[in-house]
Amino acid sequence: MKYLFLIFGLFVLFQLGFIWVLLGLGCLVIYGGLEFLMWLDKDDRKIREEKELIKKYSKRNRNKRNVETESEEERVLREKNEREELQRIKEENKIREQELEEERKKKEFWFGLDGLPTERELNKVFEKLGYKTKLTPIGGDEGIDHILDEEIVVQTKNQKRKTSRPDLQKFRGSMKDYKKGIFVSINGFTHTCEKFVQTSDRQIKLFDIDDVIEMSEGNKPEWNE
Repeated sequence: MKYLFLIFGLFVLFQLGFIWVLLGLGCLVIYGGLEFLMWLDKDDRKIREEKELIKKYSKRNRNKRNVETESEEERVLREKNEREELQRIKEENKIREQELEEERKKKEFWFGLDGLPTERELNKVFEKLGYKTKLTPIGGDEGIDHILDEEIVVQTKNQKRKTSRPDLQKFRGSMKDYKKGIFVSINGFTHTCEKFVQTSDRQIKLFDIDDVIEMSEGNKPEWNE
């Protein structure tokens, strides 16, 4: 009876050993296959890079030859076409800016913008009002989005909810030594905000969508000196 246990035990060990050998061989085959694919890809990438370099230098040389062989008449014509194209682009930009000026006078225009586009468009409104404007870097503004004439700081919010008192308190902290500030909230403010600015030691104006429209129509904010 005990020999049966011995034979069974040897059989089990043999079977397990055979399985581990198969697993090891399988891993080696997979590793070898991956190495081979990486080698092929490396060669292909090298060939692609060489082709790109050849294409790049061929184009450069071709352009160089074209410039060298360009006649005076061709040069004059090319420069004329370039000037006309530049003028066309300027005219298109001018027309587009005029269209945007009219769009900025509509509430739906501002309601349709997100945060960053609102800041950019509002900066153009401030420029039209005659301010020397500066957009602060994204993420490093501490709540300040615009600086006007180096003396007025502006924060802009275009969100679904109304701006609340804690937002104004943070804005006041970001003002530091600036005496004047404008908080623009397209969707307005909660009822506690007006009381906060009335008791603040800084001049802070609360501008909603109606005030933004007024500025877009050319009405510059007035301050107490």
